[in-house]
Amino acid sequence: MHLTTPSLTSPDQPPSSPLSRRLWLSGAAALFATSCVPDSHVPGPSEESALGAAASADSPASMPSAGQFAAWNAELRDKAPGRDAVLLDLDAVDHNIAVVTALLGSQLSLRIVTKSLPSLDLIEYVAQQAGTNKLMAFSEGILFGLLDRFGANADILLGRPMPAPGARRLLKAHPLPARGVKWLIDTKERLLEYLDLATSIHHRLSVAIEIDVGLHRGGARTTTELLEMLAVIADNPSRLRFVGFMGYEGHVPFAPPGFDSDAEFAAVQARYADFVQAGSQAYPALFEGPLVLNSGGSATHYRYGEDLSTVVNDIALGNAFLLPGRFADLGALGFVPALFAASPVLKKVDPAEVPFAPGYLPALAQDNPSLEVSYFMLAGGFPGDVVHPEGLIPSPFIPGGEGVENLLPNQTLRNGARDVGLGIGDFVFYYPWEGDALVWLQAAEVMRDGEIVVRFPTMREGCSKGCGAPLAH
Repeated sequence: MHLTTPSLTSPDQPPSSPLSRRLWLSGAAALFATSCVPDSHVPGPSEESALGAAASADSPASMPSAGQFAAWNAELRDKAPGRDAVLLDLDAVDHNIAVVTALLGSQLSLRIVTKSLPSLDLIEYVAQQAGTNKLMAFSEGILFGLLDRFGANADILLGRPMPAPGARRLLKAHPLPARGVKWLIDTKERLLEYLDLATSIHHRLSVAIEIDVGLHRGGARTTTELLEMLAVIADNPSRLRFVGFMGYEGHVPFAPPGFDSDAEFAAVQARYADFVQAGSQAYPALFEGPLVLNSGGSATHYRYGEDLSTVVNDIALGNAFLLPGRFADLGALGFVPALFAASPVLKKVDPAEVPFAPGYLPALAQDNPSLEVSYFMLAGGFPGDVVHPEGLIPSPFIPGGEGVENLLPNQTLRNGARDVGLGIGDFVFYYPWEGDALVWLQAAEVMRDGEIVVRFPTMREGCSKGCGAPLAH
């Protein structure tokens, strides 16, 4: 099977109306990661504690040159003047796809995590370039969009359990392709709900079981819990079909002091194998056909090379294709950033001033030129770090949050020296923390060789506000 060719819109056409990574992991990384890996060094697994850290602009990721940013600025001023923009560098995406496919062992299939690439056109592009039709969905809204776009051509595995009412809505809206979805089950109670659903619609549903291989985020914790679920499946062959496991090991790169990521990764493989062995011994008939044994992620996929002995045969990842900021340490493996956001300068106040203290900031700027000018951007602040032009700093006198809040939350403020060279209408570039920053806007500007060649609509409607219910049709 293959995915269909995407129907692309031109840069001048409005996007058609379509449709996090785990925050505690990035927080743990800030506490546990002790060093960054130099650009020229390719790390071994023992150095993985630095990979996937909550990195910022000084991370090992190789930023575009100042000349490239200047070219993008000129292109945006010409083709997207006066509005915020999200940029996809398709050349960098191609490069990252090649890195992923080179790192993964040949015995492993690649599954695209769609929540990290929330644009149907982008998902389709990556799938075609990587030679896979395997996708992972996490929400009703995104799954609705995938089924609407790809139908039964995509092999879709759920990455988190979906409440049975959501599955019922999807099966009603897309009765044929939705029946091919691999629904994720974490408990016997949820499995019984899906059994009731299958019975009510008079159809057999495919179910994968979530297993806890060390992350402790749900799923079967013991082989006893697993066998209880397999017993329900075995007793209802006309309504339930067992298709495999999902055992995410996203905790591995974030081992705290005194613990070893290498040892934990080996333990994950052993736990996974124990679940497979216990299930196949108790219910051999359920394990006769090919099964999906899924694991991995952007921060661990490179560990699954040719030499690894593992039962896992299916690796899911998404952010690695874009290398957003919280995955920037993966730049040590050859990945490059492919996603940026940009907002034009709306106002330029020179000299900069602060409320209640006229003349105070200009006096300080005599010794600190970075306080000379206030630049106000059109956007309220993207979820990311400002990376171009260099020399822009948050105001030290007006409190704000992580690039999103300030005294004027609808006009992000940065201070900088006069020689920063920003004028009204020039763009300030952000390096987003996560791939799902795409849904900040309704469409992304797709760059090829420094020029905007097309716009990719994003899944803003299907992914905003926690990726809730799909659009009404």
